[in-house]
Amino acid sequence: MLWLRQMVGTLTLVAFSGVWFATAEAAPPSTLSSVSLLVCPDPSEPGQPAVPGARTNDELMAGETFQRAMTDVLRLGIAVRFCELRPDTLTLDVGDGAATSASTEYNLSRLYGAYRALTEYSPETALELRHQDRLTGWYTLSGLSWTERPAPPPADTTGQEGRDETVRSGFYFNAGAGAGAVDQQCRDCEIDSETGFSGLVALGGFVDPKTVLGIEGTGWTKDESGVSAQVYSAMGQVTRYISETSGLFLRAGVGWVGYRDDADLTASGLGFSGRIGYDFLRGKVHIVPYFGYVRTFDGIELKRDGDEVGFNFVISQFQLGLGVSIY
Repeated sequence: MLWLRQMVGTLTLVAFSGVWFATAEAAPPSTLSSVSLLVCPDPSEPGQPAVPGARTNDELMAGETFQRAMTDVLRLGIAVRFCELRPDTLTLDVGDGAATSASTEYNLSRLYGAYRALTEYSPETALELRHQDRLTGWYTLSGLSWTERPAPPPADTTGQEGRDETVRSGFYFNAGAGAGAVDQQCRDCEIDSETGFSGLVALGGFVDPKTVLGIEGTGWTKDESGVSAQVYSAMGQVTRYISETSGLFLRAGVGWVGYRDDADLTASGLGFSGRIGYDFLRGKVHIVPYFGYVRTFDGIELKRDGDEVGFNFVISQFQLGLGVSIY
């Protein structure tokens, strides 16, 4: 009796399978979409599902016209795999190119025409379009119709991520060196401008991606006829970039400006500074060409050993140089 029950069960299963396949073959595309969950196997996997009447990929690609059309579809990424899972219906695993290529519909029409020739121009010929195990569309005699067109792939943000690494925040350092011209201006006198070596150092922190608060120090020096003279400044400064992505910046400062030389002459007073520069390159280290100006607000008294010598003058300094900034 046991063998009888096993035989009955086997015959029932075979009968049910036959009914299912007969229904599936007779059903229109709209009905198949609700029951078909098949996708094409990876080409590296041996063999294909054994479905009566279906052909292998090698058999399909033996047709020259079909081969050319399918090669273009795969090359453009419109499809990444294909297979004939049932007669007269070619299933395509749709790729990103279906959403990004401007020739998607044209190339699918070529493929449909080539495939229809292989089905002896059956009116039931169809291209079944699938994406991530979901039915997304059909190509039939009526043309291309999408039920769920694949969305374009996310934009490549690799370059942006590289820029994000340079988002301005945290500690700020800037240093530079170049040439500087110093003028000493006074009433009823004329003093030639002197050109020497100048440099700057600025430290601070970003309060937002466009603004730095900190301090700046500058120096200028020149040796002439055995006498060395220096001009220096120490400022509280604000640096402002014109945008979060531009390297162009303006800097303004207020603080102290001083003068000294080897003849024990000194002078100092309140002053201000201004600077314009540009950060080149991306990353943490930037090359910065700059132009700057430092000046006392008013005349300052020249002194020797703390005593005034009767000479009042205004210091102004122009700076042109090349530096680096790190943030």
